[in-house]
Amino acid sequence: MAERQYNYELCEERHGNITEAFQRQGERIGKVENRFLAIMTILVVNLLGIVGTLAVLLLRLNVQGG
Repeated sequence: MAERQYNYELCEERHGNITEAFQRQGERIGKVENRFLAIMTILVVNLLGIVGTLAVLLLRLNVQGG
C-alpha cells in the first residue's frame, strides 16, 4: 500500500469548507426556528381567540337564560 503524504494546504482548504458549511447550516436552522416560533405564536393566539369567543357566548347564554 502506498503511503500518502500530508498536504497542509489541502487539509486547510477542507477544514475551511467544512466550517463554512456548518455556518450555512446554522443559519438555515435559525430561519426554521424563527418560522416555528411564529407558527406556534399564531396558533396560541388563535386558540385564545376561540376560547374567548366561547366564553362570551356562554356568558350571553347564561344572562339570557337566567
